[in-house]
Amino acid sequence: MSSTRLAFLALALWCLAFMAITAIFLLGGGPASFAADSTRIVLGAAAYAFGLLGQGWLLVRARRPSGTRTPVRDERDEAIERGASVITVTVILMVTYTFSLGLWVVYQSAGSVPTGWLWYLAHAAVAFGAIVHSTSQLVLARRMSGHA
Repeated sequence: MSSTRLAFLALALWCLAFMAITAIFLLGGGPASFAADSTRIVLGAAAYAFGLLGQGWLLVRARRPSGTRTPVRDERDEAIERGASVITVTVILMVTYTFSLGLWVVYQSAGSVPTGWLWYLAHAAVAFGAIVHSTSQLVLARRMSGHA
């Protein structure tokens, strides 16, 4: 499986997982009632597991193209991967920092943030990170396509 195809499939997979995580979190009472709703917690964990298991399956498939055990990767793929990783870490740090500060500002007068937000921040950060990584891989691959 090519790196571009893998990135596209991972992007689609994690977009579905992220939308499911967000919908499960926001529907049925939102963050205030999330921690007390075991059904939503299990459904959210299932959406998260869907992303993780799907990503694992994609990585296993990518490692064994056409029945071989060696991955088909070159220096260009490695450069794209490194660049995408740097972009992902930077974006996730900025988004997590901004989101956390936003929660503090919104809930400062209440004295505490509903614990459901912590669940959402953890799961959404992983899903969003996978989305950013796949997207940056596709963008970098397209930019480097004339330099191979």
